[in-house]
Amino acid sequence: MLLVADDENTVRAYLAVKAENGQDALERMEEKAGRIDRLITDIRMPCLDGIAWAHAVVQKFEKTPISFISGYPFDLEEQRIQHPGLACAFVTKPFGRPELLDAIRKCLKTPRAAGTA
Repeated sequence: MLLVADDENTVRAYLAVKAENGQDALERMEEKAGRIDRLITDIRMPCLDGIAWAHAVVQKFEKTPISFISGYPFDLEEQRIQHPGLACAFVTKPFGRPELLDAIRKCLKTPRAAGTA
């Protein structure tokens, strides 16, 4: 299962997602305990931004690969160095389906540890 978090209603509508910020997404992760295995998150959101959310997620679900999306600059390689295995892709807004599907494919190639939720 894939969970996407973004504070922009148009992005959520485009992706058919209901998590409107990091806190909401973290609650949904906990509700789905173990059934979400790939994540996509906006970087800048209210309540709990995407980076803070990603860090909170990997505390409980350490092998869950995360793709980041943003209209702002983002250093994917820096995130990979700081947190190996965490960031599997970055997509710049605005994006189309091909870019998003490419990011999802990159994450699908990122292995998850057996038994890790």
